[in-house]
Amino acid sequence: MDFRKSIDGLVAIVEGELEGKLYHEIGRFEKSIGICHKCEQHHVLTLSDRNFICIACAKQQNRDLSAKKV
Repeated sequence: MDFRKSIDGLVAIVEGELEGKLYHEIGRFEKSIGICHKCEQHHVLTLSDRNFICIACAKQQNRDLSAKKV
């Protein structure tokens, strides 16, 4: 079953690259929450902080959507 998931993952990567999409793999413990997707400024957020304003560029962002875009 794990082999099949690996093949499916590779096929998805290749298909995406052929369509001009960008694939970026993030490590399991890589921090992506609390980073501004506009200027990449790092912020310290608690679990209850759902929205934040970047201290560097003043952009208001949703924590989860910003992590998705980084």
